[in-house]
Amino acid sequence: MPRESFQQLPPERRERLLDAAAEELTAHGLLDASMNRILKRAGFSKGVAYHYFNDREDLLVTVLRDRFLGAVSDLEIDLEALSAESFWEDLSRLVGAATEPARWDSSAIEVARAVWHLPLEHRTRGAMGEFWEEMTGLLRGIIRRGQDLMVVRSDLPEELLVSAAMAVGEVGDRWFVEHWDADRPAEMERLGLQLVDMVRRVLEPGDALHKNTASAGERQS
Repeated sequence: MPRESFQQLPPERRERLLDAAAEELTAHGLLDASMNRILKRAGFSKGVAYHYFNDREDLLVTVLRDRFLGAVSDLEIDLEALSAESFWEDLSRLVGAATEPARWDSSAIEVARAVWHLPLEHRTRGAMGEFWEEMTGLLRGIIRRGQDLMVVRSDLPEELLVSAAMAVGEVGDRWFVEHWDADRPAEMERLGLQLVDMVRRVLEPGDALHKNTASAGERQS
């Protein structure tokens, strides 16, 4: 996390530094991003970097939070308000809203691409690991709430369910950032909803999956 001194910077200087870091990420990726190039592009002296951040990765994760979380900052999910009847529909609505192209500018998409190009071991340690754990923690909370409501299976270890759902989500997110097309909003939203359906098929209890499959077959016949 950035130090308090970074938050105390004038807004225009904060944005200049974050913009420079986002441009560096787009050009060179997270592993090869240079703190010196970022500072030079932003017009900051070399000596100030560690006054605001613990290290280079801390700055880069701050950019990720700014671009990624900033795009969905108005979207929240109240786990306690979810019901068995609305659980999957509410999640679908949330993902549908999150995949609205108007939320995502080219900078946010490029930063997301840089993250997904990282090897897994680099995504799960240090400042990046802390951010990754936040995302995993949100999914874990959703799974636990779904189990309480008996709409998520409980016959497998929690970590296996989290890992399986994360794997589906990762494949989907990778595809999204590589094929993002803001000119096809309906298509992007449709694919987002289908991704939720894929996760649902992984997490739903076996009897519910059988019931849904049978109902779909009846509708098609």
